[in-house]
Amino acid sequence: MTPRIARLAAASLLVAGAAACSRDGVGPDATPVQLGVLAGDAQFGLPGDVLEEPLQVLATDDVTEAPAAGIRIEWRVVSGDAAVLTASSTTDARGIAATQVRLGAALGPYVVEARAQRLVGDPARFESEAVQRPAILAIAPASAAAGDTVTVTGTGFNPVTDYNTVLFEGIRGHVVSGTATQLRVVVPACVPTRTVEVTVALGAVASEPVELAAVGGDLDELSLAPGAARVFADAEELACLRVPGSLSNASWLLIVQNAPTAYSLPMPFQLTVLNGAVPGARVAPAPSSSPLADRWEHGLRAREQLLFDARVDAPAVTPQQLEPVLGERRSFRVLSSDQQESVTISAEVRAISEHAVIYVDLEAPAGGFTAADLEHFGALFDDPIYPATAGVFGSPSDLDANGRVIILLTPRVNALTPRGETSFIAGYFYGCDLVARSRCADTNSGEIFYSLVPDPQGQFSDPRGAADLLRNVPPVLAHEFQHMISFAQREQSLDALWLSEALAHTAEDIVSAVFTQRGETTLARDFRRPNYLRAHRYLAEIDAVSMIADDGQGSVELRGAGWLFLRYLRGQYGGDALLARLTQTTLSSIPNVTTQTGQSWAALLSDFALALYADGAPELAGITVSARHTFPDFDPRAAITQEVGSWPLAVMLQGFGDGGMSGELPSVSSRYLRLDAPANTPAYAAVNLVFSGARGGAFRSGTVPQLSIMRLR
Repeated sequence: MTPRIARLAAASLLVAGAAACSRDGVGPDATPVQLGVLAGDAQFGLPGDVLEEPLQVLATDDVTEAPAAGIRIEWRVVSGDAAVLTASSTTDARGIAATQVRLGAALGPYVVEARAQRLVGDPARFESEAVQRPAILAIAPASAAAGDTVTVTGTGFNPVTDYNTVLFEGIRGHVVSGTATQLRVVVPACVPTRTVEVTVALGAVASEPVELAAVGGDLDELSLAPGAARVFADAEELACLRVPGSLSNASWLLIVQNAPTAYSLPMPFQLTVLNGAVPGARVAPAPSSSPLADRWEHGLRAREQLLFDARVDAPAVTPQQLEPVLGERRSFRVLSSDQQESVTISAEVRAISEHAVIYVDLEAPAGGFTAADLEHFGALFDDPIYPATAGVFGSPSDLDANGRVIILLTPRVNALTPRGETSFIAGYFYGCDLVARSRCADTNSGEIFYSLVPDPQGQFSDPRGAADLLRNVPPVLAHEFQHMISFAQREQSLDALWLSEALAHTAEDIVSAVFTQRGETTLARDFRRPNYLRAHRYLAEIDAVSMIADDGQGSVELRGAGWLFLRYLRGQYGGDALLARLTQTTLSSIPNVTTQTGQSWAALLSDFALALYADGAPELAGITVSARHTFPDFDPRAAITQEVGSWPLAVMLQGFGDGGMSGELPSVSSRYLRLDAPANTPAYAAVNLVFSGARGGAFRSGTVPQLSIMRLR
């Protein structure tokens, strides 16, 4: 990989869908690109097997150095009789394409190349090797202490010393030297005193285990009072920690995290838990674990990014002084279902309130909103949606100088939802309307919320009645109004999608709180419940969701993660004042959060992850927990359980025997493990902990591992 491509490997993962656009409309494959190896190089496998890791290539625009989406990659075996399982693939929004490889029947090296139509420079080249399974014949001496060097004799080792991995019950030893039949290895410091199984591996190809009598080193035991926690991120500390024995009925919470400050490749990891006694049965690791409206809005926000990623100075729009008049008609440009085209519609003013002017499309089906329904919409927007949202986040712009927000009700929004969908798109705001025509030809030059109309006969999509829309549209209006405010307050710059959506979902909470104070419980629940449902989904899949992902179509879980994280930050770092600071700035994403809170990103993630478990945990009843590990003004466990019926935080449980967990963690995600000591037992063996990369190795470049440990009892 060239230095330039290596530099861009991390940068590619920060880019949203805007990178997919080609220059001059010629098409992605007309773009000159460079290709670099991103992952999957230098693998070992058995003859005839599919390599464990996919081959991943990164395509970057040769001129702009930005990740290039939509590039067709051709994969070709240039050495050996291997087979690529996908001969052609296309780069995604991050500029990444992948394939998998099945090795041939012969031992030895294999080479696969990746090419593109307008390739500048060399193709990306991946090397792999088919090997026989290593076998251990003997280990000498048969007993060794941590730090001693042992000699492992056998067959199938690699003459290149660094290619051999020697694991002592899952903990990697340091290979000092080696040949094809003999390896000299230092016993790792974190082995416990007991018989351990030793294996030799070439990548994913491992030998059968052979036993060694190990004598552990003198390790300091972790000392924490119930309710206290520590965070470990130093590589030396992560290589060996000891949780003490002899604490009757003790329980420990372990949270592994991948905490980078940029969206990147997942982090392969292994948390090894070893008991300092004769091993018993091992605990198997726990397996890893979108509605239409969310996908639509995520795509729309990404489309807005296209307007600003290559921002140019454009002339300001002159206010048009469009004071609304009942019965007045005007034309609007409205997005069609594919977000790439717009159509012109005509609409008429049907209601005017203090802060809203409501237009209805002339093509709206019969049996729609009554005059009273439209007045209800206007009244609800006037109070409490407008003052509650603007009071926290700031004022919207008034580009058209009418003093109001336009609510445009059009069946074109109905048509955005394909028939038969279980959810529907209730409405949206589009930043194009607030920029000059030179930057977005479809601008309507004003503050507009687009929403659907009643369609009792299902003319444009599935049938929808007025009563259903009167209940479902107002929370969306609050959400999109926050986007509108943010657009103005940020001087037409855009925050990262994850934080932008978290702020908009928080606007729904703010309005819900007003209804709660007024005793209007049904309306309060209508605004509150969707956030609880999304958070429930996130908690159930917490180890599979990147909180900062901005590629693809987004997900319910991603939105639930952002909302819940912001709910935590809001309670800890200034309440509504924090929301205002996050909105009224041109900073974005993680720098925005760390600047407004004054905390490091790693610390915020650790505290949040601990709070998700500790706040309201039955195991901590009556125990003092640091305020940082709570939600000061919110009880998420009780609130979500009451609303949805359960608290689904995914936590793996195991005793003090051997075990742990392994897998991959996306950027900014967590996985939980609880160690429960034997009850009513005054003495039992301590356990050693090792947090490492896959197969006990180093962590992947660009990942940020950290381990939080809290004593529960």
